[in-house]
Formats: sequence, C-alpha cells, structure tokens
Amino acid sequence: MPILDAARKLVIAASLMASCFWLATAMPAMAKTSVWLDETTEIRYSSGWYRANGSDENFIDINIRDVDIYERGQQRGFIEKLILKTDGFGQDIVAIENVLIKNFSYTTEAGDTLTIGHVSGEHLVAVQDMRIEAYRKRHSGESPLRSLAEIKNIHFYSESEFIELEIANITLDGLLTPTEFDALPDNSRTKLSLDGLVLSQVPGDRPTNETDAIFAMLGSDHLTLDIAMNFQSEKQADTVKLQGIIELSASSLMDMKSDFTLDLSRYEYQALNQLSEYYLETQAPETEEAIIFAFLSSISGFSVDLTDAGLLDLIARLQGDQATDVTIMIMQVSLSEMLPRHALAIGTPIAAFLRQGGTLQMRSDITPRLSPTEMLALQFDPERIIDRIKLKFSHLPQN
Repeated sequence: MPILDAARKLVIAASLMASCFWLATAMPAMAKTSVWLDETTEIRYSSGWYRANGSDENFIDINIRDVDIYERGQQRGFIEKLILKTDGFGQDIVAIENVLIKNFSYTTEAGDTLTIGHVSGEHLVAVQDMRIEAYRKRHSGESPLRSLAEIKNIHFYSESEFIELEIANITLDGLLTPTEFDALPDNSRTKLSLDGLVLSQVPGDRPTNETDAIFAMLGSDHLTLDIAMNFQSEKQADTVKLQGIIELSASSLMDMKSDFTLDLSRYEYQALNQLSEYYLETQAPETEEAIIFAFLSSISGFSVDLTDAGLLDLIARLQGDQATDVTIMIMQVSLSEMLPRHALAIGTPIAAFLRQGGTLQMRSDITPRLSPTEMLALQFDPERIIDRIKLKFSHLPQN
C-alpha cells in the first residue's frame, strides 16, 4: 500500500541518518599538521602546504587554512587563511611575491590582543640593490612593476597600558623603482596612506602613567590621525621630475600639507642610486652625508601649510593665558639675533598665526637648484640661504 511504502522509506531514511551521525561522532577528529617555527612557537593547520625550510628551493611557499598559533603549549592566536610566496629564503629574501592573511588574531600572556581582518600584498621588496632590477625583469620584462599592499581592520588592545588602537586601512600602491634610468617609465605614481587611526584611552582603576598624562594634556580620551603621501614622476629625455604631496590630519590639533619637487638629470639619478647602494653595503657616514647633499641639491621647490585645528588652544590651556605673548616675544628676539634682515618678514606672519589661528604658509622657489658646492658655501649664512631659495612666510586668517 502506498502509505506503508512511504512509512517504510521514512524508517530506512531515519536509520541511515542515524548511522551517519554515529559515524561522524564516533570517528576521531582529523589531526592538524604541526610546524615548529622556533623552540617555543608552533603552528597547526588543517589543510594546504607549508614549504619554508629552504631544503628544496630558495623560496618560501605557504598556503594553509585554519591555523592555530601556540606559544609554549598555549594557544595564542588564529589565522583563517595564510598565503605567502617569497623570492629568496631567510636572510636572502629579495621580495615578497604574494601574501594574503585573512582574519588574524593573537593574545599575549599579558592579555594584549591584536586582530587584523585582511592583509594582502604583491611584489614587496626587502632589499635595495641591483637584485631589485633582476627581480623586476623576471616578473615583467621591460614593463613597469608595481608594489601593492593593503591592511584593513586593525585593532590592538593593551590591558596593561589601558589603550586601544584602531586603524581602518593602510594602503601602498607604487611603482617598483628600477635602479637603471632607462628602465624608468615616462610616468608613474605612488600612494601610501593610513586612514582612520584612532588611539583611545580605556577607562579603569590603575596608577596614573604616561599615557594618562598625554590624554589629560589633550583634554580628550582619544586621538584620530590620517596620513596620505602621493608621488608623481615624469621622465623627459635625460631628466626625471618627482612631485610629492604629504598630508596629515590630527583631530583637535592641526592639519598639515607639504609638497616638494625634485629634478634629476640622468647622471644625477644614477649617481644617487650608486651612492645609496654603496651606503647600504658600508654604512659609511661620509656616504650618508653625500646622499643628503645630493638629495637636497635636487630640490627645486617646496611648500608647507600648517592649519590650526585646536593646537593653539591646547598650548594656551597648558601654559596659561600669557603663553602666546611670551612665545612671540622669545621668537622675535631670536629672529632679530639670527636673521636681522628677515626677522620682520618671518616673525609677523608667525605671530599672526599664533594669535589668530588660521593657516601659516611657507613657500620657496629654488631656481636654479642649489649645487652641493653652493650648499657648502652657504651653510653658515642662513640669511643668504633664505634669499637664494626665495623663502617666504604668509598667514591666512581662519574663515
């Protein structure tokens, strides 16, 4: 009969489901693969491969999931997914070809915790020598190669320091710079940014420490910060121009914007690269000084805008109502002694900024560029340097 057939089928199905459930619960859980990173640190992962001992090839190749991190036998962290591929191994790593980390968490013995939602990156170099050019050619031939990285949703909590740090996003998008002038593209751009950094004070009963003093000085239980750096290069014939813009915004304190322009000939570019490579090998102080002079001599102009967003009120609150007048008086005396010809032109806009807020601007025009010989000749004559680079200060009142 149809009803009996249906009932019989239900009983058989139920029996099969029960048998499957019993098998699933009776069988032992699949063991994870264990890898010891050092004498105290162990990771255990469920699936994937882990080739990172350098015995077969000169690279690291990791692709694992469901990763537990142990310290001295105690589980301290977890990674949902980890991918890492390098060019080179150990001290000879040239670059990270590819990295991906998803949902990382770690807790220290002291109770501090770090979580990161996402990490990704490609072609992140670890050296500064001719190996970079060889690496670029292996991966892109004669074409440009970009370095990319993104870190999202960073959260750090320190139980011992009673502070909490959050960062929404860190981004790198830039050209992997060749060491040879001819390999430079006609146009390139690079961006590095940090968005949504929030440093907060966590309430609690404990002795006052330096962190408490900083927040007390700010008059707030948190501080936010955003930083952006953008660079644009353009190559024409035997010259290359680099323009950079750096922006910083700190909540309830200030906003700053700075830009600069560097002009380099083919010879200057190659010489600066050679100096840098030599310094990395020798760490010679005289080479470092030569690099600084070479870099400064390539600057053709720069500017800085500083906008008050609460910094002056903070100074007045900390130092008293007369702090501004005292600061201006000391500044004017110092400028009159060091820069008598420029004291008024520099001191007047700075004094207006300290009294009224708004924006303090600094501009320059270094045409023609300073040579290293000229910088050496002018280094002990600040007033002639100001004349030479056409340095000017101005003040824009608050809107």
